[in-house]
Amino acid sequence: MKPYLLIIRSESFEEAGWSPEQIDAHMGRWGGYMETLVTAGAEPEGEPLADEGQVVKANEVLDGPFAEGKEVVGGYMIIKAADATKAAELAQGCPVLELPGGTVEVREITPMEM
Repeated sequence: MKPYLLIIRSESFEEAGWSPEQIDAHMGRWGGYMETLVTAGAEPEGEPLADEGQVVKANEVLDGPFAEGKEVVGGYMIIKAADATKAAELAQGCPVLELPGGTVEVREITPMEM
């Protein structure tokens, strides 16, 4: 099993115009999705990200992050899968895909050569 980073992006609930009831229902689906990943042996780990942060450049630190569109990185998850195809298959069940602009980028985590 290899580790994969799932980068979770979407519009915010506010940008999507979702009601509190829609948000509650959506958030409830995350528990089921996480259970699916556990059952699949993917050993999920991850958290949502705060809206505020900083962008560090060579000689400066700026307030950020800055999105080029409405979609922003809202969270991340690390899962284990046999290969990239299986990791992408597991990502297809992610509730973020219900939101406008919802995407899950799947990237294999490779060990750094020292």
